[in-house]
Amino acid sequence: MIEELELSDVNALFVISERPYVISDYIVNNLSKARYWFNKELNIKVYAINIDRLEEDLEDGINLAITNFYEEVSNVMLRGSACKLWPANDLNVLLEVLLT
Repeated sequence: MIEELELSDVNALFVISERPYVISDYIVNNLSKARYWFNKELNIKVYAINIDRLEEDLEDGINLAITNFYEEVSNVMLRGSACKLWPANDLNVLLEVLLT
């Protein structure tokens, strides 16, 4: 079923319903069972969107999805190479400069 639904290619799943938490809990429970019984590691975040608060909840859910999966939605590769993390010593020096 995981292959049929192509769940290995999905990062975020939005559940829009009058009772989204019941459905999203059921989905998360089944994802946990797939991980335990079939050793399928799926990196899917489930976001519950209440239909009565559709605009606010959907905006919050999309913002969370972008925050959680920023590497997939980032366009840094279009302008060159990805940014490299600063070494810890350089970061400490920068923090000292900013705090003084």
